Amino acid sequence: MEGERIATEAPAEPARAPTAQPSGAPAVALLQRAPAEYVRALSRAYGNRRVALAIQRQPAATAPPSNIVKGYRPVSLKDPRWDKVDSLLTWSKLGWEAREVTRTYAVPLAEADVPAGTADTGAPAWYDAKGNVCYLNLSRPSAEVSAYFVHEMHHAKQARTGKSPGAEGFPNTAEHRKKWVEMMVEEEIIGTAMGFEHKRQLENRGLAKKDDRPDGMGSYRRVFELWRDRALAEGQGEVEAADAGRAKALIRVRIMMADPGGRGTPELGPPGGLGDSYADRYGAEFDKSKHVPAP
Repeated sequence: MEGERIATEAPAEPARAPTAQPSGAPAVALLQRAPAEYVRALSRAYGNRRVALAIQRQPAATAPPSNIVKGYRPVSLKDPRWDKVDSLLTWSKLGWEAREVTRTYAVPLAEADVPAGTADTGAPAWYDAKGNVCYLNLSRPSAEVSAYFVHEMHHAKQARTGKSPGAEGFPNTAEHRKKWVEMMVEEEIIGTAMGFEHKRQLENRGLAKKDDRPDGMGSYRRVFELWRDRALAEGQGEVEAADAGRAKALIRVRIMMADPGGRGTPELGPPGGLGDSYADRYGAEFDKSKHVPAP
C-alpha cells in the first residue's frame, strides 16, 4: 500500500539535531539553521525549486471553505498558531508531503468554534472527505498538531485520489462491509504511523518534547529505538537500522489499534470512541450509509 511505503521510507536523519526550538520560529529561520545534509536530502527528494518555494513559505492554494460543519470556523493560514505547526512540518519528508497534499487538493483548515484560549478540548483532528476540509484543534501543542496533520493529509490524499471511496459506493452486503472496514482501518494504521514518525523526527532534532502526544507516541518511539539499536549493534548502517525500527514500530501500531473482540477495548481507539475500536467506528459508518444496489 502506498501509505505504508511512505511511512517506512523517510530520509535518513542527520547525526546531530539542531538546537532550534519550536517556539514560533518561522520556517525560513529553521531551515537556515538546518544541517546542510538535511537540506540536500530534501532537494534530492523534491528538487531545488520546491525547496526554495518552501523556504519562502508559499501559502497553500486553498479556496475559502464553503461547507464547514456547523460549530466550526475557518482557520486563516496567517494564524500564528498554524504558522508554528506549518514551520514544524518543514522538518520531515512526511511533513513536506502533507503540505503538498494541502496545496494539490486545496484542503482548507477549520477549528471548533469555541472561546479563544480553550485548551485541550474536543477531537484533536479529523478530515471530512465529503467536504474536503481538515479540522484541527490548534489549542494543542504545535508538534502534536503537526503529527495529526500528517495523519489527516494521508486521509485526504487517499480520498482525493479515489483510493478510499466512501461507504455509499459499496453494496450493502457483509462481504463489502468487511472489505470497506478493513480498507479504512488500514488507512488509519498507516496514517497514525506516519504522524508518529514525523513527530519522532521532530523529537530527534530537538524540536519537540519526547512525550506521549499524540496518544501512543511513547510506545511507537520505544519500539522504533529498540529495533533500530539492535540493527545498529548487528552492524547495519544507519539507514537500514532506521528502516528496521520503522517496520517494527508499524507492527506495534497495528497491535495498538487492533480490535480485541469480546468485551475488550483497543489500546488505541478513535477519539471519543468510549472503548470502540476503529473497526467498530467504521462498521457503524457503513451501516448508516446509503449504498449502491448490489449487482
